[in-house]
Amino acid sequence: MDPLFLLLALFLPRLALFYFWVHDGLPPLPMPSWGELVLAVAVPRFIVLFMVYQTMGLSFWFWLHLVAALTVYLGSAYKAAKD
Repeated sequence: MDPLFLLLALFLPRLALFYFWVHDGLPPLPMPSWGELVLAVAVPRFIVLFMVYQTMGLSFWFWLHLVAALTVYLGSAYKAAKD
């Protein structure tokens, strides 16, 4: 997997998915293409996490993306509950 994708997906996952989708740089996933599209729009961090797991296993990048996803989703849930 391209290190540029891994780094860009940490901060801008939708942009990273779109850019590498246009340039055919995404690894094939074992799901229908409409499933990839729905996941990329709805929860892009989870599809990135799934891609990292499928291609690299439980590597450093997987744990880094998992921490980023949990931080973003739990942080936004905390902010929504606070308001």
